[in-house]
Order: sequence, then structure tokens, then C-alpha cells
Amino acid sequence: RRPLREVRPYPARGSWTEPNCRIEVEHLGRRVAIYCVHVLPPARLELVAEQRRQIAWLAGDAEATLARPDAPEAVILAGDFNAPFHTNHLRELRGLGLRESHAAAGAGRGATWKPRGGLLSRAPGIRLDHTMFSLALRCVGATVGPYVGSDHQPIAARFVWRDESEP
Repeated sequence: RRPLREVRPYPARGSWTEPNCRIEVEHLGRRVAIYCVHVLPPARLELVAEQRRQIAWLAGDAEATLARPDAPEAVILAGDFNAPFHTNHLRELRGLGLRESHAAAGAGRGATWKPRGGLLSRAPGIRLDHTMFSLALRCVGATVGPYVGSDHQPIAARFVWRDESEP
């Protein structure tokens, strides 16, 4: 329903085999770069290092996107980051000034993953899936949906353009 200005799959990076892409759309005459994200889980030591490389690449690409002379006015990164927002794994994205939609909307814990079996299945779960956004936007809602065939629950967020008078 929105004009696509660019659709680009991520380049192959190490063992990054999950489908990822970046699109640019126009909304109300302004452009937004939207990243579909799925980074590796830190299940083994070598995957922790690869996950960090993937996050560094995302941060570098998002920063380069916003720094271009013809830059879109906002950026959104959404998907499975396989890490809580406050951890060191995502510090480079926080360093860009990106905010996390669930926290910004005051939507509560928003757990999106928990083990399905064993003792840890009784734990409350954690949020590994995020929608991060730049300061040109304001998050007006964030929700976590039900399990629908994945070990993660889906997320959704609603944004509006930030009024220039807002801090």
C-alpha cells in the first residue's frame, strides 16, 4: 500500500543464512528504511562472535543509511535479535540512538520467547524480538502476539512521525 523505493536483501555475511532484507518506503511524503532482522542465536561460542558481527554490520548499515545525502528520515529495525535490548549484544544499535518500541510504548515486559520444555518452561520468558526505531518516529503502540508455529511470538508496533516541537 506504500510506494517501495528500494528493496535490498542483506549481503551474505559469515554464517548469516536467515532471510533478511531492507526496504525503503514513503509515508506522508517522508521516507523510512525498514530492516527485517533475524540474527543467529548465541547457542555456541562461535555463534556468539558471529552474532556480534551481524549486529555490528546492522549498526554500520543503519548508520550509513541515515548519513547518506539522500537519507531517509527514519529507520526501523524489526525482528528476531536473539538478545534482550539492554545487553551488550545490542549496544551498537543503542549507540545509534535507536529506541525499543515495547519500552517506548510502555507496553510492559513483552516476553517473546521462553523454553517450551523442562524446568525453564516455568520461567516468565524474555523479549528477544524487537522493533527498534530512530528518533524521527514516536511509538504509539506495541504488542506481542500468540505463538503461531515458531519458538518466538510475533511482535507488532505502530509509529507516527514525531512532531518537530517534541523533545
